[in-house]
Amino acid sequence: MKDILSISIVLVLVALFWIFLLLLRSKQTKKITSYKDLPGTELVRYCSKEVIIDAHTVHLKPSGTEVSNYTNGKKPTLWFFVGEPTLWNLSKNAITSKEIKVTIPVSSLEITKLTYRTQDLVVGYTNEYIGSARIEYLKPHKNSKRLSIFKIINSPIFIYSAATVSVGLPMYYLFSHLL
Repeated sequence: MKDILSISIVLVLVALFWIFLLLLRSKQTKKITSYKDLPGTELVRYCSKEVIIDAHTVHLKPSGTEVSNYTNGKKPTLWFFVGEPTLWNLSKNAITSKEIKVTIPVSSLEITKLTYRTQDLVVGYTNEYIGSARIEYLKPHKNSKRLSIFKIINSPIFIYSAATVSVGLPMYYLFSHLL
């Protein structure tokens, strides 16, 4: 009985540590009141070829996924990089398709619909965009679908699952032995 209790305490501490890391890594957004608040004048988005209307016009729709919109108050959001993203920026943001790179001027977006994440230099736009853009076709990468173990371990879903299991299992065993 004493061993189960000590293991439960250790696992609860591990779960609290994971939850602390998750909260620490959360990305907060702030409203933009002026285009001068941004460090660049162009926004970049990687997406599929399906958004192209003609040679210089695109139709971008906000994402409907819960995970993508979590940091913007769960509103459907289009996410753009401010300027040319670094490898670090690319690794910290989920990009579903890298067929084309769309570059648009920040002034073509309605300022009241923009939010900004300073941690990874990303702008969220809570409206769809139909307008002119510079379109660049990208070459496909051979290893683009391969998952790294580090990406899996650092994902919020894995951290949440690990915290849930490390708290839930010890509590189950503790209470099942007491009853």
